[in-house]
Amino acid sequence: TVLQAYFEIHVPSPTRLQFSLSGAPSTVELRGEIDDWATGRQLTLVLNDVSGATFASDLDLPPGVYAYKLRVDRTWLLDPGNPRTRSMGENRNNVLVVDGTPEPLLFAPGLPFLARHLLGGHVLTALLRKGHGESLRVVWSEGREDTQALTPMIRAGEEREHLVFRLHLPTSTAGATFRFLLDNQTLVGQATDSLPFSIPKGSDPLPLWWQNAVIYTVFVDRFRPAEDHPSWTQDPGPDRPAGGHLDGVTRSMGHLTDLGVTVLHLTPVHRAMSCHRYDVIDPMEVDPSLGGEAALKRLLVAAHDRGLRVLLDFSLLHAGEGFPAYEAVRRDGPDSPFASWFQWREKRGRRVLKHYGGRRDAPLLDLGNPEVQELVVRTARVWTERGIDGFRLDAVAQVPIALGKRVRDALRDHVPDGVVYGEVVPEHAWRWHEAGVVDVATDFSFQGVMTAFVAERSIDARVAADRLATSVHTGGLPGARAVRFLSTHDHNRFATLCSVRGDPNRTALGMLLLAAAPGTPMLVYGEELGLAADVAG
Repeated sequence: TVLQAYFEIHVPSPTRLQFSLSGAPSTVELRGEIDDWATGRQLTLVLNDVSGATFASDLDLPPGVYAYKLRVDRTWLLDPGNPRTRSMGENRNNVLVVDGTPEPLLFAPGLPFLARHLLGGHVLTALLRKGHGESLRVVWSEGREDTQALTPMIRAGEEREHLVFRLHLPTSTAGATFRFLLDNQTLVGQATDSLPFSIPKGSDPLPLWWQNAVIYTVFVDRFRPAEDHPSWTQDPGPDRPAGGHLDGVTRSMGHLTDLGVTVLHLTPVHRAMSCHRYDVIDPMEVDPSLGGEAALKRLLVAAHDRGLRVLLDFSLLHAGEGFPAYEAVRRDGPDSPFASWFQWREKRGRRVLKHYGGRRDAPLLDLGNPEVQELVVRTARVWTERGIDGFRLDAVAQVPIALGKRVRDALRDHVPDGVVYGEVVPEHAWRWHEAGVVDVATDFSFQGVMTAFVAERSIDARVAADRLATSVHTGGLPGARAVRFLSTHDHNRFATLCSVRGDPNRTALGMLLLAAAPGTPMLVYGEELGLAADVAG
């Protein structure tokens, strides 16, 4: 029979979210900005009787506006028990507002709605449901009644259901408070009693060395050998080692500093199965083929002598052949004491390992396993003790938030001004920043707009500007916390796309826009030379 579900959402405690359903669904998932749209979380059946079933999940959420949907037996459903929705493009989702405003406003005192401005004060972003006025003002005070001010917000955009307003609030004290004033003179504050919001008294500012950072990503195996030789120019082919070396990076420090690079990001240098080294064998050993620990030490000394900071790619999502726990499972199967270290699935009545992508030799680690988590944290400590300045945390959305926070804590324990740069593919990067997992994060929306506007010419300037403006209030991080780029080491280079889809001269325009855009620019090795492939993969 067709499932006719009726949902009632309520929060009986600060951490429990419950959904009451009529019918008898077998699986119910909560997906969206609470975790990730791609994976989500399985809800637990807590009550099942003649009236229906109740599913629940315990949550630990900081203040925010969380878009979500329910996936019931593989069918996406809106929650009709929660009238609060937000539409982005063609997608309409429910929203859960934690410690924020009631209707008709969407606002909560956290990113991306409340952000510290680099030059002082804070930037407020609020969404007003259409049909409830055409303007929005902020009533705010520095902590005393005689300092109260009324400031109009600026109309910054429009969504299908909401008008978007923004204001740089020039607060100078930590005790500042504010509420919103609608056209009908209604004051809107926190929750239904409209209490004033307070500017957070403390924050976690970015280290000064990051404020004007320029990142340069080096795929170590493909960058430069320990000593130059004629055969280096020959492409060994996909996934075949080229022979790059950490000493080759060290020999290039002069070029990087002349280029204006301040942060060097290295792809994984631990011992692994492949030349890209994301399929780990020993996460704590510097690969001898890259020069081992001595070569890494030389690189760090040379970089720090020139004022460069070094971020190391940190990835323990999947293993490769030679990883001891994987070898034990290959030998003993699901009965191995290490079986719980990995993810499994059912295939034709038996359990088989899940692997990364389409591979059969790259088992996915179960990052929820306590022993795996301890390995991850211990690995983070080992690398911080070697003198690095931070991590690039790979595929952040696939890392449990609590574990990601432990990795960042391990870094900060040893490197107080260290930075975790997160590869966050979902648009709601604020989720991982607010949870204390990352300090800065990738902005893939910028790359998408630049590819469409400059390389492909599939959109015009107005559409490009609208998409960039939208990305600011949909979840990207503000200012220097947003890492913007044209290329990554995982995708086709921007220069390649310009060449095969139109005009190679467009590459320079893209680089100009990257340099002029707010945020932290990131280059992939060779981009400064216009390095490109003959065909796009």
